[in-house]
Amino acid sequence: MSRVIGVWGDVGGGGQPSFARSELITGYLNPDERRIENEPPSYSGAEPRLQTLYRNRCRQRGFSHRTVKTYWHWIRQYLKYFNFKHPRALNERDVEAFLSHLAEHRLVSKATQNIAFNALRFLYLEVLLLPFDNVQAIRVKREARVPEVFTHEEALRVISYLQGPYQVMGKLMYGSGLRLSEVYRLRIKDVDIQAGQIVIRAGKGEVDRITLLPQSVIPALQEHLAKIQALHDHDIAQGFGKVSMPNALARKYPTEQRSLHWQFVFPATRLAREPVSGEWVRHHIHETSIQKSVRKAIRLACIGKRSSSHTFRHSFATRLIQRGVDISTVQKLLGHKDIRTTQIYLHTAGGITNIVKSPLD
Repeated sequence: MSRVIGVWGDVGGGGQPSFARSELITGYLNPDERRIENEPPSYSGAEPRLQTLYRNRCRQRGFSHRTVKTYWHWIRQYLKYFNFKHPRALNERDVEAFLSHLAEHRLVSKATQNIAFNALRFLYLEVLLLPFDNVQAIRVKREARVPEVFTHEEALRVISYLQGPYQVMGKLMYGSGLRLSEVYRLRIKDVDIQAGQIVIRAGKGEVDRITLLPQSVIPALQEHLAKIQALHDHDIAQGFGKVSMPNALARKYPTEQRSLHWQFVFPATRLAREPVSGEWVRHHIHETSIQKSVRKAIRLACIGKRSSSHTFRHSFATRLIQRGVDISTVQKLLGHKDIRTTQIYLHTAGGITNIVKSPLD
């Protein structure tokens, strides 16, 4: 088998597809999170293992991979806190103790504590079918924080330090307001170059929306997509070419799994085994790869702010408001359910400081 240099570098060679450990698709949980399968004696009994019950219920609810991993992390932390007692042997007061521990000793944010609460609520109400009422824990007070944003010049400077496909990703995050997960899950069929728009499928809250496709990114995007097509053609020629698809669409539309338009815009460098069918598929690029590249670009650009890939999205909203775009339009482009979430950008856009003049001036 010949070796092919794709958009990410060396993407093939040898008698069998190779894969990085971080890109293995081993079901909802990665190998490091499977340790609870070796459950202590308190887990023994006629009912299925807790993790099996949990995974089955998550599949029934159609939870995203990220939600499944995050909830299981906090369920594990809860069980570890009580020396891995079975959750049936614990009650609401134990939940309160754990959540209070997170607030008082681990000093987690309100958002993190809420995620842990929701994970335990899901465990008791939907996995174990036990009551979960009147939990009165010490809750973290939510601080009203104004998000950090790049100036337009800073955003362009960071983007200039991104290399290859990562630069296209940076332009989409800043120019389209995409979340990190929306970038790496983007499929070719959802990019409409002629209409100048991107369709975000099952974004945060499983909501679809339409956002802008910057005209300035189209030439680089078209060049990138030509490389993806060449990579896909190579996979097909080697007897592969399938892509991971959501829910049961691969069974419903078996021929679509090899179609170009279902491929990810930013695919993984290597093939991985699909956990259910055992077939070799090409997944999307791993999020940590993007995060590392953006962090390096921010460092090289000498940005003296607490910033990350999500700062591009904050900057997108801020620029639109500064240009006079209606707040409800910005809300739709960002995919916010509540307009109060969008209104925080009125502060980052400098609405008050543009009106009120300091007495020193």
